[in-house]
Amino acid sequence: MMTEKRKYLRLPIMHQIGEPIDMVINGKISQGVIIDLSAGGMLILGYANIMVDSEIKITIDIRSLKTKTITGKAIWTKAEANNMYKTGIEFTEIESVDFIHINRMASDSKDCDIKIASGVKKVCFRKCAFYGICDKQQKVNFRK
Repeated sequence: MMTEKRKYLRLPIMHQIGEPIDMVINGKISQGVIIDLSAGGMLILGYANIMVDSEIKITIDIRSLKTKTITGKAIWTKAEANNMYKTGIEFTEIESVDFIHINRMASDSKDCDIKIASGVKKVCFRKCAFYGICDKQQKVNFRK
């Protein structure tokens, strides 16, 4: 059995949104799509072949997740089809409010997945941090 090495829960983003984000990599602007995100880092897909240890600055602005500038560094890069690259990024500077919000979104998403897998019918709740980017068929439309 493989053990999980990550410190923080992962939040699937590409499936939910798939919107490109701007990044500054060693002073140059590039775009990528967030595949998944945690409070400690992210996996992106883009056309830039980002060298390991490169400094990356990102501001996330997607639906219910808007952060201040997050600084990170490339931990690994892997070539993919069509001249694209996946890059694992570890955050080195993140505002505590953004860290807490991302962690809560990932936790709420994971809790939802567990409830769905367990056969629970009513999985949504009004204060779910993941609600704004959720596209699960069990999502409830809360009216104000």
